[in-house]
Amino acid sequence: MAHSLRLLCLPVVVAVLVTSCGHSSSTDGRLRIVAGESPWGAIAAAIGGSKVSVVSLVADPNTDPHSFSARATDAALVNEASVVIENGLGYDPYVGQLLSTGSTGPRSVVNVADVVSVHGSLANPHLWYWLDRVPRVAAAIEGAMAKRAPSAASYFESNLHRFDAKEAVLVQELNHIKLVDHGARVAETERVAGYLLQEAGLSVVSPLGFALAVENGTAPSFGDQTTMVNLVTSHGVKALIYNVQTVDAVTSQLRLTADKHRVPVVGVSEVIEPQGASFIAWQQRQITDLETALGIAS
Repeated sequence: MAHSLRLLCLPVVVAVLVTSCGHSSSTDGRLRIVAGESPWGAIAAAIGGSKVSVVSLVADPNTDPHSFSARATDAALVNEASVVIENGLGYDPYVGQLLSTGSTGPRSVVNVADVVSVHGSLANPHLWYWLDRVPRVAAAIEGAMAKRAPSAASYFESNLHRFDAKEAVLVQELNHIKLVDHGARVAETERVAGYLLQEAGLSVVSPLGFALAVENGTAPSFGDQTTMVNLVTSHGVKALIYNVQTVDAVTSQLRLTADKHRVPVVGVSEVIEPQGASFIAWQQRQITDLETALGIAS
């Protein structure tokens, strides 16, 4: 995905805070965490609880994450953070650039792609949808927090166990889909939920070129557009997985076509939606929507 970085010495709206009480203070003693994206920020908030203040740079469900531009206030947040979480895989290069501007104190950086050992220019960067691997990332985040706030280590560990237990239920639901409807054909406008669909045993039959073009902000080829339309109009797929945050004329028309031909549309997002929801609640809703579209009772 193409992201741009702008550091402007102008007043801007401060990034949204995702904490247990919704406020951040330099004097309240809480550990400062900055995440590139709200899914990782929400996980950090679940583990850190009242001991942390979490800022997610990309958090607004009503904006296109592809066009995010970092500003001077974001650099200040990263400089002051004790823990920074970056997705990697080229998804959030702005985090790396902000990290290079310096730090006011000791800082730990969690690179999610490194934690789950996924690399390569064509790798799907939406790693928060790889629910089977999310516990590894959660553990890395907990470890970074404990390193920076040793006195709260047992508190973080306890919260991590609670998070893992809830997350395991989501994985069980994906296994249920795999058992009941293994190999069901679906189409996707982007690879946003690709890992989740794979874990659910579903077969993504839409053209990869279509998804990559939309991710990169370019028009899919005529051939790929035709294939997508044919899959929908011929009921060659049981559902259309639709990124609700990256909408253009092509994807909007495809959704209308799906509605017209009564092909269920499952909306997925690149950030937590609604804003401020927990990671577990957000993913649970999307999995439930997927089960409904496939006609599977949870």
